[in-house]
Amino acid sequence: MQTLATLRLTGYTITDKIDEGARSLIYRGLRVVDGRPVILKLLREVYPSPAEVSKLQHEYQLGKDLYLEGVVRPYSLEFMENRPVLVMEDFGGQSLRLIMNKKRLPLELFLQISLQLAEALEQMHQAGIVHKDLKPGNIIANLKTNQVKISDFSIAARVGEDRVVATPDSPEGTLAYISPEQTGRMNRAVDYRTDFYSLGVTLYEMLTGQRPFPSEDPIELVHAHIAQEPTPPHVVDPSIPPVLSQIVLKLMSKMAEDRYQSAYALQADLHICQQQWLSEYKIDSFPIAQEDVSNIFRIPDKLYGREAELSALLRAFHRAGSGAMEMAVLSGPAGSGRASLAREIGRLVTTQGGYFVAGRFSQIQSNIPYNGLIETLRALVRQLLTESEERIAYWRERLIAHVGEDLGMIIEVMPDLALIVGKSHPTNLSSSEVRLSFHRVLLRFVRAICLPLHPLVLFLDHLQWADAASLKWLQLLLTDEQMQNCLLITAYRSEEMSDQNPFAKLVLQLQAEQTRLNFINLEPLASEAIAQLVADVTHRTAAEVQDLARAIEQKTGGSPLFIHQFLRQNWPSFRDRGLVVGGGIIGGAGAGTAPTRLRARLFAPARPPSARFGVWLYASAGGRLCHAFGGAQAGGALASGAAYFGAGAGRGVG
Repeated sequence: MQTLATLRLTGYTITDKIDEGARSLIYRGLRVVDGRPVILKLLREVYPSPAEVSKLQHEYQLGKDLYLEGVVRPYSLEFMENRPVLVMEDFGGQSLRLIMNKKRLPLELFLQISLQLAEALEQMHQAGIVHKDLKPGNIIANLKTNQVKISDFSIAARVGEDRVVATPDSPEGTLAYISPEQTGRMNRAVDYRTDFYSLGVTLYEMLTGQRPFPSEDPIELVHAHIAQEPTPPHVVDPSIPPVLSQIVLKLMSKMAEDRYQSAYALQADLHICQQQWLSEYKIDSFPIAQEDVSNIFRIPDKLYGREAELSALLRAFHRAGSGAMEMAVLSGPAGSGRASLAREIGRLVTTQGGYFVAGRFSQIQSNIPYNGLIETLRALVRQLLTESEERIAYWRERLIAHVGEDLGMIIEVMPDLALIVGKSHPTNLSSSEVRLSFHRVLLRFVRAICLPLHPLVLFLDHLQWADAASLKWLQLLLTDEQMQNCLLITAYRSEEMSDQNPFAKLVLQLQAEQTRLNFINLEPLASEAIAQLVADVTHRTAAEVQDLARAIEQKTGGSPLFIHQFLRQNWPSFRDRGLVVGGGIIGGAGAGTAPTRLRARLFAPARPPSARFGVWLYASAGGRLCHAFGGAQAGGALASGAAYFGAGAGRGVG
């Protein structure tokens, strides 16, 4: 590694090293042309990987357009031989991590820094930036000037109006501070609220002097973020006011919907705490999050009206954990919420120590062998690769013991597996022999993963498009006497299933062989569930929106997808005029003139015309929403569509 004396960057004088991380080194220096103090961030490796270079370039490109008071501003991107160097403003601060290493923060300083961090987050989120790696090492504070700024935007993301980033399949950010959804195990999208969780972990550490989950083991950390509740800060240190504990724990809620929904509300609560402390040197408890109403339209990432179905799947999972091989068959029309139900069972499986992976078959690739199955198992391999070196070594030994030299056959279709077991050479077999042998090898691979402490749940959607090879393997999986600790959840669109479909035939055959099957049909949502959903979206009580919920049920047939479309299309009216049920938001066919037509185009090219009820919504100049489809004919079209879905939902196999 180069020493300070050997570092040379044209146009800059490097004075001293102030910090270092796993991938970068941080120096102070001066810009020669004007003597301006600067911070220089360069990659640790003399020959960095393209990915590392790309991250630093991304950090510069994203940051140079941000003129935010709470963000460290980049000046330029220079090169020191092979390494890019990010030149940034130096306002005389140091990382919060270094400050905390020296001393425990007094409460007054904690509140001061926390308020500025909340304000900086509000600025960032308003600018459409999600940081994704907020932690003490990326927070810079100058205690003399009372300035606090956020740095390191190497994995930050620009987002749209809904502020959603993506659904990761592996952990992003620093494990000790990432949100449950950032672990890649929750099958949930990451949005701006991930920063609130990371801020909560940071504030916890600032208050108590320790992290909520102190483990260094990656598996334990991921599990803790997903499933363990932290010890409240005021229990760790009784001198901490309980209301500050409440604020921190709300930020650290496992579900994003339970966290603060806006940085403004967080600032409001912290400001009350600060005012009380400055005037009375104590902080009395008060109701927090009273100002917490987001102006962003968002369907909560939670399940509505599917408690019985979720309970049935959870019972099947527990039986699998006790040694069974279980299969569940979900049926329902397009938009009935099969994927949402799978996400929720996946969250519960993960919190209870199981492995959950999801995949789907494609209509375009229905003639390609294993088209959805292999992609699902690849996701499982990627999940294993996120574990500690000790765990990966354990899987290496176990897979080699159970599959042996035949691992080469699997590596051909799942190359990432070689990162666990090493490279191997496939057996040279004829085509028919390969197919039969591959089935058996894949069974042995799955058997090796399924363990009592870590049952495996495979969710496969769109079985109406499954290829013959995948169906044959699923049959072998379900009838394999040695298979244990596994739950297979299959799902299909009921309106696209017939008795002649290969999957329908397989299910009938399994029934004839008395294989244990759990059939779950997703019915339209009842008005009670719709009311709870609408209440969560509009920040009202279910009782306040009951009339609206009944109207939505009538207009959408209780289809979750159509309900979401209805709410999304009409959110501006709800937001701008207030939700006044019976007072102008929902009106009759004759309400208002010159309507603006907003058509929610939905899928299903193969459905009969009467069932293609992509709900038409009319918004009049007065803000009233007319009956879907309008006029007397609307009832017939809606009834026909609902009847079709009802028939389709009941037409599933078995």
